[in-house]
Amino acid sequence: MTDTIDVFLAAAQTSPEAIAVAPACSYASLHRLVRQYAHGFAQTPGAKVLIALPRGVHAYAAMLGAGLAGGFYAPANEASPPEKLLRIALLLQPDWIVAPLAIAQTLAGAAPAARHLDPATAEKFSPLEGGGTRHRIAYVIFTSGSTGLPKGVVVPRTALNHYVSWIFATGCIRPDDRVSQFNNLAFDVSVFDVFGALCRGATLVPMTGKFDRLMPARAIAREKITVWTSVPSAIDLMITAGQLTQENLRTVRLFTLAGEALLRPLLEKLFDACPHATVQNAYGPTEATVTVTSMMMTADNFEQSCERSAVSIGQAIPGMTLHLHGGPHADEGELVIIGPQLAEGYWQDEARSFSAFRPLEIGGDIFRGYFTGDWVERVSKNLFFRERIDAQVKILGYRIELDEVAGAIRACGLANACVFKRGEALAALVECPPATQFDASALRADLARHIEPYAIPAQLCAVDRLPRNENDKIDRAASITLFEKCMEEAETR
Repeated sequence: MTDTIDVFLAAAQTSPEAIAVAPACSYASLHRLVRQYAHGFAQTPGAKVLIALPRGVHAYAAMLGAGLAGGFYAPANEASPPEKLLRIALLLQPDWIVAPLAIAQTLAGAAPAARHLDPATAEKFSPLEGGGTRHRIAYVIFTSGSTGLPKGVVVPRTALNHYVSWIFATGCIRPDDRVSQFNNLAFDVSVFDVFGALCRGATLVPMTGKFDRLMPARAIAREKITVWTSVPSAIDLMITAGQLTQENLRTVRLFTLAGEALLRPLLEKLFDACPHATVQNAYGPTEATVTVTSMMMTADNFEQSCERSAVSIGQAIPGMTLHLHGGPHADEGELVIIGPQLAEGYWQDEARSFSAFRPLEIGGDIFRGYFTGDWVERVSKNLFFRERIDAQVKILGYRIELDEVAGAIRACGLANACVFKRGEALAALVECPPATQFDASALRADLARHIEPYAIPAQLCAVDRLPRNENDKIDRAASITLFEKCMEEAETR
């Protein structure tokens, strides 16, 4: 299987004058910048490159340049709280930090050996000659961790190569496409956008403006997007803004939705506005390189994919195997993923790696599987997500470990908290001694220093002591019941 970096190099050589990144960066220009970044990174064999840049030419060039130079990259959301960026830098100990000077200075104490490469000076390097070298790792992406520290998912080149090869085989992205880049680079769905477009010779359209983020349908119309990728919540934004119209979406031929459950009412509204398009519902954890299932639907046939409240996530993509484990029968259980897209494990965390990636016996043979924690059922050969079986939830497509949020609340000076999903947001019952005055607004402001906005509980209630069980552990069921009682009392006041 051809390496993804080589696929990009071939695309750049085939169509040097084509636009790689909107509005006007050609493949020839991007190719040169990739080689300039690679020249810098190649000074450090096997370079670990932390990239904290907004969507755009320099971020993409640094990602590709790290691979060309024989290193690997770790994307960080430059808008994350400084404390989270510091934790990532501390864990990764990067050799290079590609970021604006202010962010690099913030991270210097956590990674004192790292060299800073400011995008404004990247072009001082002469381009790296030749085909470069390849590291076994493609990227490390840090997700929410139950200990309060992000956990780094180590994705090998073989996994990325398999995934990109599948994108091409399906025809999801074609050279004449204009592909949205709505997802931030620290969200692994962005891998579909970036590598899918730039390795195919298509045009990648980064959406960086606040207006584009709030009014994505108008951005689709302005940029003439043909392939759109996001979580379903982004379609909700279009509906809420009254922008989900046939006029705004007339150029889109494919919507790829992933990261959270796709519900039938939203799908119906999408097809009402865009009856000519195909919608792909995809599923996959970061640990299995973006997505491992696909359900392609049109306005004529989508109803057969809606046998449950959530739309079917489809079937395994070629080369991947999905096994339902521990259920009452073969068509229900925890989803275990097997195949070449599995991550190597978690960055410098053998115990967690061994816990999540375990041997599984199927038909007398032993396979390495990733145990997702997702309870799934199979109906008429198609899979339907039912619920999480652990303490992870998804909010707006972002995977959040509830213990990390509880840890952030404790870091703000509170004794303890029980965090849970309530509707489409988080809620928390907070333990606050009687002598301490509880200020929900002040706590939210304090939490913004520790976790992203989407992880801050929308509803907070305080009690003297959280319910405990006989082992003195927090009783989640009793805590949630108590929270609901507190909310009812607050509404009657």
